[in-house]
Amino acid sequence: MRICPSPGPVTVGAVVLGVLAAGLCLHRLPDEPDPPPACGKHLVLHGDDCLGVSDGTDVFASGVPGMRQVFARIAEQNKAVAGEKHATVALLIPLESDSPAVRRQILSEVQGACLAQARANGEDAAKPPIRLVLANPGREYRHWRYTVGELRRREPHLRIVAGFNLSLEDTREAMEYVTNTLRVPAVASLVTASDFANPEGRDEVPFPGLARAIPTSEKQAAALLRFDPGLVGAETALVADHRPEDSYNRALREAFTEAREENGRSAGIQDMRFVSPGMEKPGVTANEFQDFAANICRSNARVVYFAGRAFHLELFIKKLAGAYCREKRSYTVITGSSATTLDERLDARDRALLSGDPGAGKPSVSVLYPAPAHPDAWSTAIAEWKAAKDGRRTPPGYLTEPQDALETLRRDIAREAGGIGPVSLDDGRTIMTHDVVLLASEELARAAHTSGTELPSADRVRKDLGKLNAELRVVGAGGWTCLTNAGNPYDKAVPLVRLVPASRRLTLEGVAWPEGQPPQEDCVVPANPQ
Repeated sequence: MRICPSPGPVTVGAVVLGVLAAGLCLHRLPDEPDPPPACGKHLVLHGDDCLGVSDGTDVFASGVPGMRQVFARIAEQNKAVAGEKHATVALLIPLESDSPAVRRQILSEVQGACLAQARANGEDAAKPPIRLVLANPGREYRHWRYTVGELRRREPHLRIVAGFNLSLEDTREAMEYVTNTLRVPAVASLVTASDFANPEGRDEVPFPGLARAIPTSEKQAAALLRFDPGLVGAETALVADHRPEDSYNRALREAFTEAREENGRSAGIQDMRFVSPGMEKPGVTANEFQDFAANICRSNARVVYFAGRAFHLELFIKKLAGAYCREKRSYTVITGSSATTLDERLDARDRALLSGDPGAGKPSVSVLYPAPAHPDAWSTAIAEWKAAKDGRRTPPGYLTEPQDALETLRRDIAREAGGIGPVSLDDGRTIMTHDVVLLASEELARAAHTSGTELPSADRVRKDLGKLNAELRVVGAGGWTCLTNAGNPYDKAVPLVRLVPASRRLTLEGVAWPEGQPPQEDCVVPANPQ
């Protein structure tokens, strides 16, 4: 296969040419052999990446238990709507990884999308039905140009591109191209950096037609601080990755720095900075973390903010737990949503280390982070609400409606009876991606209603985004999504999860709200939703 070098910074016009060039360079030449069968009939092999678009008949990461089953179920659902007027929704996420924890996460996200497609295509569902395709842009979105070009070429009814789950420069470029050049609406999942969100109150926005399913890192940090006011002004440490072009790390650095600067004064010891060589590469970070752990021990900080990816978080907490420190009995490490893979990364020996032995000068380490969703969120929140109200009133809709949606999702999983592989809700990824595709289906249904057509145009879908709030709110298993005119979720629930090494299950600390309290007046968005 002939490979072309990656282009540097380009203009919009050059991007269009770049997509065409990428397609020419990545397709097989006439005298070349077919790619390995595992890559698929309609896919191309580029280095370690199997790239392209699958309707379920070609399987990405086919060695992951359950992946073949869920792809087959998607193919079956797509075949069922082939003869009807349908809208294509593409899930654009990296679909391969060398990390077992990330592969499990990928399976969860594909399962969530599959379950939402089944719900959207049910007998009593609103039009249009959904054709779901899986689009692999390569690891870290580095080959998005080819895959988005394939989407444009192969899917004439493409109406929404969903996914966008890594806050990286290549992801942002892909989102810009989809929303600006292709003018196709997008629904983002786990891109939490603020530069992946449209600013409020502006006519010109960087991502026209973008809807977001979860709050930005800044909003999540605000929810955390309001949930635990004791963190404000507490002596803390900040360990931060300064690797260029990783917007997730940068957004966490900024959010945590702001959290430490209450009333203009710094709370805690000076920042500890490192530069990782890649999302899943150690380099010399373990050496640096050993030094950081020793210095943190000598400080008064028992809370450590960590602005970095899950791979490096694992290395850091092991060094923190392994460092001799009689001054501390325990640490809490606060980080971002990348930590959802941490539970899968730790083995029994790691958990024993993190459980600590204070008598021997080894503090325990727990990790607190905002999860995209949690299966215990609503039952816990309802129980707390009833206890506070003495059980004399009915819990509000912002709790009961998501609880009902979660129970519906559980029934849908049971109805599949293992036909899409083993499903776990604990990491929140299945719930989150289910809600992302559910949001896409609600956008399509609203546009079909306002346009009076079974298959609305992409432009019609874009125009109706700001209506999905108040009575038209999207009720997902992860909570209400009430979109602002800019496409941001107003006051979206933030489950706070703690990984306690000795526990076999992630512990839900509680449900927090970016605005300090749950959405009022049935999800009505205020005039200035900043």
